[in-house]
Amino acid sequence: MARPDRLRRGQRRHRHPGHRHPYPAGPLGGSLECLPYGADALCGWADTTTAAVAYFPRTAPAAAARTFAAMRSDLEH
Repeated sequence: MARPDRLRRGQRRHRHPGHRHPYPAGPLGGSLECLPYGADALCGWADTTTAAVAYFPRTAPAAAARTFAAMRSDLEH
């Protein structure tokens, strides 16, 4: 892999996601899972009629899951 000081503009180091973990989806049900992605988190939820994915910079997966579950009712309605 190229050294960071030798990466051309626009290139990034490849990051590998961690293992996904289920979290409470909130009152609207379905499933909510988040995984670590370096220092960030990637979350997704799905139920029978909707699905969404969100990226949370510099956020732990558990904190991202709480935020995403709280955002869900505003995003769906």
